[in-house]
Amino acid sequence: MNSTDYSIRRNAQASAPGREEAAAPCVSDMAAAAERGWDSRQVREILSSETSSWVSGLANWTTFVTLTFREDKFPDVAKSLFQWFVRINNTHAFGKHYVRKVRHSYFSYAVGLEYQRREVVHFHALIDKPLDFSYVHATWGDRCGFAWIDTDLRDKTKVIDYVSKYVLKGGQIDVYKAKGDYAPQILPSWWIEHNSDLSRVAQGALFRPGQLAQPLTGPTKK
Repeated sequence: MNSTDYSIRRNAQASAPGREEAAAPCVSDMAAAAERGWDSRQVREILSSETSSWVSGLANWTTFVTLTFREDKFPDVAKSLFQWFVRINNTHAFGKHYVRKVRHSYFSYAVGLEYQRREVVHFHALIDKPLDFSYVHATWGDRCGFAWIDTDLRDKTKVIDYVSKYVLKGGQIDVYKAKGDYAPQILPSWWIEHNSDLSRVAQGALFRPGQLAQPLTGPTKK
């Protein structure tokens, strides 16, 4: 999917029942500028800056998640599995009738779909609310592949740029803005500990601080 496809998809896409997505910035003018002969690097730089600024303003991102697959998945299948990921985490936090309480999701997300060299897709996602990391590892690991989670976002700009860049590399970016500031009536321990030092150390990180622009090569060790 190229940048023109992205602008059309994000601005004209009809939302599924019970789900409303954040409106994306219109980049059709930049696509038209490219057709008029602007240098492609200039267009990419403008698009990158606009996309990153837009994503940055959507939510207070606290968690960076990478989700991989053990086996090749078609993009549509991969995207449906990410929506499954959203559903099970909402059910885990708010129960099977969570839609009545939080609508599509209690957490906002911005997720980039990346195609690796061997054409296997994986996701990089920004999330703004607590997740039960043990639950994420267990459920995604059992059904799909591997999950890496980092809450030590010392340089959010680099993380946001890392997720946003996939629209410029033939990938896709999808977003959802939560409709309220939701929390369970009785907070579970994983919610309370979300921002604690223990949580940050226990989970490990896919990247060390300052290395977020490096290619994905697997989890790094603390």
